[in-house]
Parts: sequence; C-alpha cells; structure tokens
Amino acid sequence: MIGLSKRFVTCGVLAACIFLGGSVQAQDVEEVIARHVEAKGGASAWEAVTSMRITGSYTAFSIPKPFTLIRKRPCAYYFDHYQGEKRVVVHFDGKTAHWLNPWQGFDWPVKPPREELAVLIQDGSLGTPFLDYPGNGARVEFLGQTDLDGEDALQLRLTRKEGIVEMWYLDANTSLEIARFSKGADFGREVEMTTFFSDFRKVEGLMIPHLVESEFHTRDRMMRVDKVEINVPVEEEIFQRPPVVGMTAIGFMRGHWDVAVEERSSPREEWKESKAAAVIESLVGGALLIERLKTQSGDEVVRSWSYDRFKKNYRVTQLDDVTTHLNVLEGKIEDSALIVSTQKTGTAARLFGQTVQERITMTRVDAKGFGLVRERSFDDGASWFPDLHLDYVKRK
Repeated sequence: MIGLSKRFVTCGVLAACIFLGGSVQAQDVEEVIARHVEAKGGASAWEAVTSMRITGSYTAFSIPKPFTLIRKRPCAYYFDHYQGEKRVVVHFDGKTAHWLNPWQGFDWPVKPPREELAVLIQDGSLGTPFLDYPGNGARVEFLGQTDLDGEDALQLRLTRKEGIVEMWYLDANTSLEIARFSKGADFGREVEMTTFFSDFRKVEGLMIPHLVESEFHTRDRMMRVDKVEINVPVEEEIFQRPPVVGMTAIGFMRGHWDVAVEERSSPREEWKESKAAAVIESLVGGALLIERLKTQSGDEVVRSWSYDRFKKNYRVTQLDDVTTHLNVLEGKIEDSALIVSTQKTGTAARLFGQTVQERITMTRVDAKGFGLVRERSFDDGASWFPDLHLDYVKRK
C-alpha cells in the first residue's frame, strides 16, 4: 500500500474524498473510512509498515500451489505463483511491470497488457487503498448501506487516479472489507471481477485477510495465506525486470575500460603494442551490450553483444572504420570461455582475394577485467592464427 504521509503518494493509487451532496455526506464518507482504517489496525500502525511478505497456497485451474507475494513502499509488488502447472512471476517497481507468463506465449519477462497493469495497481496496496485518502487525486463516494449476500454492508465507490473504478463493500459491524467489484483481466482481456476477503487475523496489530477469492467468468482464484511477515528486508532488484537470459554471464563487461593492445599481420611478425579505450553500455533492458573502442591512432571499432534464446548461442556484430565491413560472429560458452566465429554466419570478409574467417575468444575474466583474442583463418577454419590481443582493465 502507498504510505500514510505525503512522502508516500507517488504511485497515485489511493483514494481521495469527493464531497457530493454537502457536508453531511462528506462527514459520512470520513466516518466510514475512519472506522475502516481503525479496524485494519490504525493509521499509525500501517505507516510503520515498509514491506510485507505473504506466503501460502494459491489455487488456479483447481490446482493449489505455493505462492510468495512481496509488497514494499511506496508501491512495489512481486508475485511468484502458479496458474495451473505453469509458473507466473510478476515484477512491478511502481512504474513499470514485467511478468514471466507462459500462458501469454512467452517464456521470458515481458510487459503485461494494459488490462493486467490495472490489476497490479489494484493489488499493489500493502493494506487498504483508503489510507491517507485526501491526498492522492482519487475519489471516494459513500453510497449507503446495502445487502450483500445476506450481510449488511457499507458501499463505497473508489475511483483511482488512473481512472480505475471499483465498488468496495465493508462489513457494517466490523468495518473490514468484504468484497470488491472491479475490472480484471483474463488472458489480456478486460473482464468483470469480484474479489472476496475473509478469515481476518491480527498480525503485529494489523488485520490481514487470510483468504482472498476472486471470481470472473467461470474461473476462480483462491489465495490462502499461511504466513505474513512485516518489515522484512527486501532487495529492490526483485521488483525490476529480471536479467535477460544469457546476458548475466557477460553483464560484467559493462563499464569504462583501458585496453592494452597487441597485434600483428602474420604469424611471422612480431607483436606490436599500443593502447585503446573502450566504453561498454547496456541497452534494451539489458538485452544488448554496445561496445565502442577507440585506438591511439584514432581507429574505431563498434561491437554489439547479445544472446539468442532460440538458438541458445551468443551473437557478436563488429564494424570497424578500416574495413567498414560488418562481421557477425556466433558461438557458445565452452569450458568457461565465450568463443564466437564467422564460420556459420556467412559474413566472413574477403581480403587479397581470400575469404577470411574470424574467431574471438574471451580468454580471461577476473576482478580486474577480461581479455579477448582474435584469430583468423584463410582455410575455412582448418587452421587459425592469433593476430590481436585485447586486455581490458576497468577504470577506477
């Protein structure tokens, strides 16, 4: 849930009071929400909450599986659960959401549809969306007392800052939430959803529902809570997009580097030493590394480093201002060394009327940096000779 003071209003998902029909109705709204907040444990108790980890059993498609739900101020949200036999993981940092959802046809993290993002905003609160309601740009209307499945309930219409409209029902006796009627999502389609809250238990002075059931169409979801932990240490990375598959192994390459260069034109020549500087940046959510290397003589080389999750190999493109030829090299990590070559890409250069295959091997990775060795072959890979050594040391 968003916090209880002005420093916690950045997400804009809490309620603000709207005065419809004069001071009597406004007072009714204030009284109803004040009783609700007090029933939940009180504003001061909730203001002291910075994070919450909830674990238990989540049932979807009639199959119960363990789940972990983590919330952190101001409005970060992590939900690791199963829908049927397929694991679904949601990451939301309060601004951007990603999920790993095989039901959507992806086995890597992507941004969810707009309809799913609305659900995240609704479920991102630590406790109740009515805390600190006057300061967040949403609206609340008290619609009076009604009957809900045989129970006396107080009806509230909540319009969040994002325009999301929800009907909330509070128990007329306890002031705790009974149900929420809202827009939900089913495979990216907007649907009408009803969520029921029950089995309230006190956890460190806070009233937490230990059974949450959602119904839409013919489907239903049930979250049964086994354990609630308050103010647990949580790393921010868990709410962000996970590292792109394959890129973790080469992510250390990011940064500014001093590069020692050794090069020669043929196996019979002596090595010539020089220096270069390189900057390697991460782009496209970590899916791509771009390297810009400049030598002492002013020559430039631009490389890209990426991972092909379908072929399960690494791909390096390389373009320099001497040949102005774009090489594409592909390969894998073998015996802890990344080895890529042009042999299977069809992009080998032609020099002096000969086809020149190229191979790059990452030879060293340690606390100081890493090394690259370039080899060339004029007989389609039957034999190779090294003609370039690059030793990268990270700048301090």
